[in-house]
Amino acid sequence: MNKIIFVLILVPTMVFGQNKVNFNQGEIEQNKFCDTIPFEFIKDKIILKVKIGGSFKRFIFDTGNTLAISEEIQNIMKNPILDSVIQTDVLGAKKKINSVKVREFELGHLKFTDVPAVVTNVKESGFLTCFDYHGFIGSNALRNCILQIDLRKKYLIITNEISKLELQNFHKTDLRLDKQSGPNLKVKIGKKIEFEALFDSGSDEFLSISNEIYNKIEKKKLSKTTNEGFGITTVAMHGTEKQATKKRVSIQSVDFDNFAIQNTVSVISSHNTGNAFGLKLAEYGIITIDYINKQFYFQPFLPIQEFKDKTTIGFTLMPEENSIKIGVVWSNTQAAKLGLKSGYKILKLNQIDLTRRTPQSDCELFLTQPTKGKSVELTYQDENNEVKTVKLEQEF
Repeated sequence: MNKIIFVLILVPTMVFGQNKVNFNQGEIEQNKFCDTIPFEFIKDKIILKVKIGGSFKRFIFDTGNTLAISEEIQNIMKNPILDSVIQTDVLGAKKKINSVKVREFELGHLKFTDVPAVVTNVKESGFLTCFDYHGFIGSNALRNCILQIDLRKKYLIITNEISKLELQNFHKTDLRLDKQSGPNLKVKIGKKIEFEALFDSGSDEFLSISNEIYNKIEKKKLSKTTNEGFGITTVAMHGTEKQATKKRVSIQSVDFDNFAIQNTVSVISSHNTGNAFGLKLAEYGIITIDYINKQFYFQPFLPIQEFKDKTTIGFTLMPEENSIKIGVVWSNTQAAKLGLKSGYKILKLNQIDLTRRTPQSDCELFLTQPTKGKSVELTYQDENNEVKTVKLEQEF
């Protein structure tokens, strides 16, 4: 998918086809390797520089996805087409696209060859177009690697020898790789409820929890509901979710053996069917994904850490074709007390003019994220077409 909450979730994106294309193919040219690769970190996304089709392009690092390239790159490279496949986004929306075998691309000093990929129209990917990107580096391309993520130093280490990495004071758990080599790890809530969650570096949430697991958490009294609402919080690859009842819940602790992240906040929806950690987990420690030996390492910065992202401005944003509207208004907030409602048209957020959606206003909104500031000035149009302006502050 980042707590606007525009929770912009583009992944996990699973790909299936009638002919069942095997995406777990391709090689790394070097026999032994250990490369340190710097990255840009922008709005909870890791952006990598990839040499492909004769030039350097920006790719989003996305362990919940397969390798994906833009139509522009495919038109230049003319990679052999494997088959048409059905791409399914996190909300279950489906689209038929082509899969190809990418002849080669370079990431750092590593050369990848003959890796299957999907071809996507990046111009239709909503707010992600603001990154000026040309694809995703997905788990199928990395399945012969051990990969370490350090957000503080802003680099990835990619190797095929675990001894090349510094691993100290870590939690280790087994990994299960799914059909596209997506890494699934085991985690506990309150040291009582164990479940499996995908590590999805393309998502900007901390932890997305299915209704099934949340019901178990609730029964054990390991959570409390802080706010409720009705509307939309999620934008996915092929559109927005349907309106649904939502809860903001505080969860006692997410546990990794003797390490814990306490009082985490998640949004629970009737649409939630899967469990996944997003890249925000890497704000609390160094992550190592050993695809080769199927192990996951987490090196926390402190043994016990308090969750950082607990506040809300009181409402979420809902993009429509020509406008931005209020998505969910959370109960027990100033926004609710002032009478804001889901569906009200937003005309202005601070100094951003949203009277009509444009690519420029979308990117200004997405990249500056005004609803994450300490306060925001909101101008909106209500059901009686009256224009009102209010100032809202972050609340717990």
